[in-house]
Amino acid sequence: MIRAVIFDMDGLMIDSERLHYQAYQEVLKTCGIDFTLEQYLDFWGSDKDICRRIVEKLKPNLSEQTLLEEKNKLFRDVYIHEVTPQPGLFKLLEFLKSKNYPMAVASSSQMHEIKIVLETIGVINYFKEIVSAESVEHGKPAPDCYLLAAKKIGVEPEHCLVLEDAPKGVKAAKAAGMMCFAVPGMGFALEQFSIADKVLGRGLDEVKKYL
Repeated sequence: MIRAVIFDMDGLMIDSERLHYQAYQEVLKTCGIDFTLEQYLDFWGSDKDICRRIVEKLKPNLSEQTLLEEKNKLFRDVYIHEVTPQPGLFKLLEFLKSKNYPMAVASSSQMHEIKIVLETIGVINYFKEIVSAESVEHGKPAPDCYLLAAKKIGVEPEHCLVLEDAPKGVKAAKAAGMMCFAVPGMGFALEQFSIADKVLGRGLDEVKKYL
């Protein structure tokens, strides 16, 4: 029985993955690197994980920490203000609130970015807890962030529903022992979500009919 709902943020609640990609692309362009969307999707994870993989594979003349700082600064200064909520988000949040489901966010983004985004689109007050990349040792596809979110809201993992847009996020949710509905995000093929309990082709509007 589902007693709580845990949301991913980027790509799931907001149309933002392309903005994150563009921020990385712009920083890496200064290093003479043409960072492709395919590479971004392959390296996807927390910003820390993405920066580690970029430095290992593409070898820019930047350290992991410098790349992280420059990308985050650019995203905060420019791109974060362009985020828009995904269709159906507000109706779903209102429905869950009316049914007294506790809700949490478990995101691979930094805490300050999560709070800015949730405040910008006007939904921060719906969520009982927020778990960010720096809240856990291991990012998705490890289950850490989802297990911590469940602990914070006081609901056993088997009674949590996770909403995710990325394959690594689905793996994290299932590794945590949770039910997971996938709303496939930018650039991902449907077959990459085979372990999800449901794949929702119509987006967040479909969640309500399964609760």
